[in-house]
This record gives sequence, C-alpha cells and structure tokens, in this order.
Amino acid sequence: MKIHNAVFKPTLRFLITGIVLLWGLWPVNIWCEENDLNAQKVETALRKALSYMETLQRNGGWAMCWTEDLKYTYGEFRIRPFDIITVQPPATPSCGGAFLRAYQILNDQEYLERPCAAGDALIAGQLDCGGFPHEFTPGSSKKGSGTFDDNVTQGASRFFVELWRVSGEERYKKAALRCAQFILDSQYENGGFPQAYPLQKGYSQYITLNDRAMMDAIRTLYFFYETFGDERYEQAARRGADCLLDLQGKPPQAGWAQQFTAQGEPAPARRFEPVALVTAESMDALRLLLEVYLKTGDKKYLKAGPPAFAWMKQSRLPNGRWARFYEYGSNRPIYSTADGTIVFDVNQARPGYGWQGNYFSPDLEKQYETFLQAPSEKRRELEKKPKPPSRETLSKRAQSAMNRMDNQGRWLSPMRGSVKTFYQEKEGEGKSISILHSGMFVSNANALLDFLDPSIGRESTEK
Repeated sequence: MKIHNAVFKPTLRFLITGIVLLWGLWPVNIWCEENDLNAQKVETALRKALSYMETLQRNGGWAMCWTEDLKYTYGEFRIRPFDIITVQPPATPSCGGAFLRAYQILNDQEYLERPCAAGDALIAGQLDCGGFPHEFTPGSSKKGSGTFDDNVTQGASRFFVELWRVSGEERYKKAALRCAQFILDSQYENGGFPQAYPLQKGYSQYITLNDRAMMDAIRTLYFFYETFGDERYEQAARRGADCLLDLQGKPPQAGWAQQFTAQGEPAPARRFEPVALVTAESMDALRLLLEVYLKTGDKKYLKAGPPAFAWMKQSRLPNGRWARFYEYGSNRPIYSTADGTIVFDVNQARPGYGWQGNYFSPDLEKQYETFLQAPSEKRRELEKKPKPPSRETLSKRAQSAMNRMDNQGRWLSPMRGSVKTFYQEKEGEGKSISILHSGMFVSNANALLDFLDPSIGRESTEK
C-alpha cells in the first residue's frame, strides 16, 4: 500500500466530529489530576480508547451503538446482532475518520489499517446507484435507493476522499466519484434533491430540507468541486442554491417547508410532520445560502435573509422560543399527535419530537446585514471565521474526555428510548445497563487528538 503523510484536512475534522452527544456522562477520573496533563498521558488514553474501539469493528464497519454487555447493536432502524454496518455518521465513516486522523498524528501504521478496512466495507456495501442506505449487512443486496437523510451518502463520500488523500489508494477515489455521480443523477431539473434516489413512493421523493438533506448535498457538491475541479459539481451546487431561493415563501411568511414536491409545492412527510413553514430548516437554508454567497460573491443569495429573519422575529412564542411548525396563512404554531391530528397546544403533541426550540440565530442575522452592506469583493475580509482553540481550551477538553473514560477505554451512557425498550423486552422488565455510542467515541477521541495535533491551538493564551 502506498502511504502519503498528507496534512490533515479541515473537512476530515468536520466529518469525524459530526454529532456530539451531551447526555449521560459521569466522571471516572483514572488518568490524572487537573492541571497535570501532558502529551504522553493523553496519547496513552487515546490508544486505550482506540484499542477498545478496534474490538467493536465487525466486517470492517461499526454500528451506531452497543449495549454494554455487547449482546445487541443498534443502527438507525433496528437492534440486532453484530453483523450491522451503519453508514450514518457518527458510525462507520466517522469512526474510521478518527482512526485515520490518529494515523496521521501518531504515525502508527496500525491506525491506517482500520480506516482502510472501513473504506473497503463501505465499497462492498455501496449500492448500484452509487449512494448508500443508512445501514447494511455484508452480502446484502445492492439494489435500492441511496439516501441524503442524516448525512448518510454525503458523509461516506467525504470519508472516501480523505481516505484516498492519505492512503493514495485509487479505489477510494473511484468510490467517492461514484457518490458524486449519484448526487448529480438525483438532482431534479429545478435544482432540488429528493431524500432518496432512485425515486421511491412516499415522501422520500420530495425535495427535502429536513435533517439538512438538501443543504448537505449542496455542500458536498462544492467539496467535490474544490477537490477535483469538475465544473459539473459547482454548476449543480449553484442550481441547488437557486432552487432554495425559488422555494422560499413570500413575505410575511418568508420561510421554508420541510419538504416540497418536485414541482415546488410544500408537502408533508411522516404523519406528525404536516405541511407547514418550519423554523429550524429555514435557518439551515439561510446558513447554506450565506456559504454560497461567500463562494460566489453573488448577492442574490443574501436577499433571502431579511424577509426570513423578519418572519422568524414575528413568530416568536410568549415563552421566548419558537415552534418547529407554523401554519400557512394564519402563522399559528401547530403541533401534531402521533396519529397526525393537528393540535395547537404543545402539551397535547406527540412526545419525543423537538416541537419547540431556540432556532433563531441573531449572529447569522448580523452576518447577513454585514455582507449586504459591504461590497462583494470585501466578503473574504469580513467573513467571520472561528478562532482556533487555545491550549487552555484544548487541555480542558482533553481532560474532560479522560475523566469520563473508564478503565477499559470506553465512554458509557445511560440506556434510553428504543434501545432500553428493546433490551427490556429481551432481557426482562426493569433491566437496564449502559450503552456505548459511536458518537461518544468520536467526540472524545477527537478531543484527545486535538490536544496532540501540532497544527491546532499553538498560540499562547498569555498576551
């Protein structure tokens, strides 16, 4: 195998951090006292975590989570034995990305073997269409539709690119380009993207903003354009952004719906997701349009901002939050029961769904105001870029990760939701143990890697 010591790319950090789970942590400080942190201790902890995660790799892939007794694994849709390979981040692509980064920082050949095995497993499971399902088992059919939901195909394609950059192995580039072609093939004439392709019956054929499906597809097209220089990717990304402009509602309800038909009409999805204007996805659309402006300098992508922010402000609830759904016409906040009945009291709504939240971003609104007032050629100077973390911040994150790690190199969380229900059905009512979640591993391993990465946080915090 030809190995390249490529410089770690920001896109890999974006991929492998993916999702950060904040629930169910308790400290198990077995490593060191606070303010007594050094690279050797952090590396020792990191290697312990990586070693344990190696034991959970099956057929090259990882599941989403495991019960502590390792009797059951959990993907997006089901709990079952260890044969499952979950494509949805933060599972296989993100776990593989953590090992890939460990190889680059620690220069340990073993840590390249693990992501290559993950890449090969994903190649074996890549569908005939070029996309990916949420999860698969070895030897399963390659027929069916790939999905943009939950960053599935997008996340796998970025992992392929990073694996190719580091390993130099052309098979990963080939798999990535198949993903890119899948994205091009799936795009509607009006620029929109369905949730799944080839098209199926039901709401997966609709242009989908929910879970950032369309926005992540556009971002991935730009990623491919910047990687390979193929103009088709940039043109398709621009068509996608133009479609978002066309789908925006008219003032005073200048937001977006979760889904639209291929003809651009707002559409429902699951029984409890009615036709409505949505706040969370509208903010996601505005973030994407700002990114497209920064790439293109075309201010038409900024014009969606002022009316959308005005609608958000007028839609604020008395409790200071925002509803997820607002009725077309009346702009009343609406909720739904499990059977799809519309209700106007959040206390009557189906449990387990984010019906309200702090979706509005004043900071995003200020960015729009700044760029609208300034010449386009000044946009790079005015772009708000995140400051690199200080050594103090990196130390705190690494210390926190080490404090939460147990003596086997695991980060455990309480069992909840469908995992708990299933486990009690199988093992007995009232029984509950901890789980290991791939997202917890990715987040904490990344914190340790950040501490060891010589390219991050080297500026002194003492001025």
